[in-house]
Amino acid sequence: MKTHSTLHKWLLSLLLVAGCLSGSAKEKEYILFLSSVNAEEAWVHGFQNELRTRFPYEKDIELHSYFLAVPILKNEEEVKQAQANILQIYPEPPKAVIIVGDPGWLVSAPIFDGPWKGVPVILCYSRGHIPSTLQTLLTRVPLTKENSMPIEEFNKKYNITVLKQPYFIDKTLQLIRQLQPEVRRIAFISDDRYISIVTRQSLQEIIEKDFPNLELELLSSEEISTEELLDTLTTYNKTTGVIYYSWLRQYGGNKNYYLSDHLKKILPSFLEVPVFTLADLNLQENLYAGGYYISIHDFTDTVMSIINRIFSGEPASSIPYQNGGTPQTYLNFADLKWCNISEKLYPEDAIYYFQPPTFYQQYKMYIWMAVLFIILCITLYIFYSIHSRKNKKELILAKERAEESDRLKSAFLANMSHEIRTPLNAIVGFSSILAETANTPENREYIRIIEDNNYLLLQLINDILDLSRIEAGLLNFCYTDIDINSCIRKLEDTSRLRMPANVKCIAEFGMKRCYIHTEQNRLMQVLGNYVSNAIKYTYKGSITIGYYPPEDGKIRFYVRDTGCGISQDKQQAIFQRFVKLDNFKQGTGLGLSICQMIAEKMHATVGVSSELSKGSEFWIEIPYQPIRTIY
Repeated sequence: MKTHSTLHKWLLSLLLVAGCLSGSAKEKEYILFLSSVNAEEAWVHGFQNELRTRFPYEKDIELHSYFLAVPILKNEEEVKQAQANILQIYPEPPKAVIIVGDPGWLVSAPIFDGPWKGVPVILCYSRGHIPSTLQTLLTRVPLTKENSMPIEEFNKKYNITVLKQPYFIDKTLQLIRQLQPEVRRIAFISDDRYISIVTRQSLQEIIEKDFPNLELELLSSEEISTEELLDTLTTYNKTTGVIYYSWLRQYGGNKNYYLSDHLKKILPSFLEVPVFTLADLNLQENLYAGGYYISIHDFTDTVMSIINRIFSGEPASSIPYQNGGTPQTYLNFADLKWCNISEKLYPEDAIYYFQPPTFYQQYKMYIWMAVLFIILCITLYIFYSIHSRKNKKELILAKERAEESDRLKSAFLANMSHEIRTPLNAIVGFSSILAETANTPENREYIRIIEDNNYLLLQLINDILDLSRIEAGLLNFCYTDIDINSCIRKLEDTSRLRMPANVKCIAEFGMKRCYIHTEQNRLMQVLGNYVSNAIKYTYKGSITIGYYPPEDGKIRFYVRDTGCGISQDKQQAIFQRFVKLDNFKQGTGLGLSICQMIAEKMHATVGVSSELSKGSEFWIEIPYQPIRTIY
């Protein structure tokens, strides 16, 4: 048993000397960085790295580091062994000591009662109250008024000043609520160290007092394993706000212990929500979302300013206790985007890491080149405008004369169309009378040919009249509330009489009832032209008139036939004037061109889908403006 105890002490000493030491004391003067835990702790790691950038101090003062690893100390005997190791490695007192954490100060304080008495100490990361006895620290029980004491009282007999790193828990919770409005629960990830216990107490008190609607879930390394933690995290969504503190766990056997935080690098990849922190855990290296805290850079600036004062002859004990800097909101822009947090929720006064450059920042040189180019163009334009004003007036007059000529031409065509229709109506009327008095089949066939061509000629004249009205801006559009199903039935009834012998006329309705606000006459004119066009090229099968259910604020009407179809290369030109699909058949005339012009006036679109030998579907898609009641 005695051999086991001796071996344990020897291994512990070896671990503290070999694993915690970053540099042995040399003849040069030095400042000692003394940490309560090892460099695995994220904030300690970042703080140490930032300090290293400020040394050597005044060219000849070096920075040495020593890590106490307080969480693995089990009893007062091991604490004394740790103190002896420090004095063995550093027999010459340092110029000053920077201690991180109350546990490290509590463990090392006896050294400052003896060999290092009077050495100035800067205590960082103090919580305000510390355990009143070493045993309370080692057992890690929650602090109460009975087992703790104010840090000011403990420090009375030492040459020490305190640099606080407060946790702005309320500000961080408000930040989480701003970025995750749906949050109903806070998950706090921490280990079983003394500082973690104190922080959990503070978090519980603040949530109970100021955020009673938030549920608190404590995920502690003393209660669950790393694997159980990761399984729990994968179930979280945006109703849970996650705060990561630390996850230092003790590894090794009974004789060889060490602390490590394997979680800090991989934690964010297991979550679909941001991971917030109460301190600066170096957003430039880790994928945390950030929080409201004092940055390590600002904290180090304050430490160096205190060192300057101490080396200028001011006792550390005369320097007032203070915060390590000014807190701000620090956020990882890339992590927030990865977690699908809307930019509308981002606070404006935050400092962002990995924020992509603005358009101006990215293209600053090109923007200024473009501005200079535009200024040059404007200058040339003004110069040109002054010298070409006369020509511009002449061009405007010529344009007005051309437009007037076009209007006169359209008016002439409209008038001529009316003049032509008058005798044509007489021809059509008397042809119909003649058809009723014809007795022989041959006469009836001749009369049928006359009637068909009369109809075609009359339709052509009507098309010319409509075309001229549209071009002259004289075609009226009167929007009313209409019953679509009723209109389709009427069009079906009038079209059935014109169908060839082997062709059926079918009506299809996309809805049981459909009442919309639109231009009835023009819509029916377009569908009527589609039907007339279908009759020309359909000799058997059917011609279907209908509409599809509304979609995306549009409603589509169609006329589908089983005629000869249209080749792909001619579909693009089908809405032009007098297109001939077959040299041996009648062309499309003006009807489809008029359909396209009417559609443009109605803010609609027209189109066709067709396949040779199978048929065509002509359609018009108009804005869908439903109404509830038809008066």
